[in-house]
Amino acid sequence: MIDIDVDTRAAERFLGDIFDRVDQPRPLLQLLAGELRAYEEEVFATAGFGTWAALDPSTVRAKGSSRILVDTAGLLDSLTKPGAERITEESVTLLSDSPAAAYLKRGARGMPKRDPAPVPPASKVSEWAQDLLGYLVNGAGA
Repeated sequence: MIDIDVDTRAAERFLGDIFDRVDQPRPLLQLLAGELRAYEEEVFATAGFGTWAALDPSTVRAKGSSRILVDTAGLLDSLTKPGAERITEESVTLLSDSPAAAYLKRGARGMPKRDPAPVPPASKVSEWAQDLLGYLVNGAGA
């Protein structure tokens, strides 16, 4: 008979570290907040991934730019500045103090809809899930 003795202490420590990260989700949610801010920067850089209607030529002349939803950068900054998010025990919400955000999302007074915070595609959510899993398994250095 062969007797195999396996030292499981390293595996137990590894699993304990994972459980600790699950039990203390704030760093995990802060990682997700960073991912959401980067997503918002991408939304603005690509004009809503090409879905936002172009600005009227008179608007371009008046503001001196054809960049959609960016005049003072207030809305973009409010959605992407670190610390502007609300993190609860189970979720992250990007907050904007810009009253224009709701009007832009639904359109107003003849202005077309230009959603500044569109629902991310499944492929983006999958990327985030992989990043979060990497954090859970490997910790902050993932």
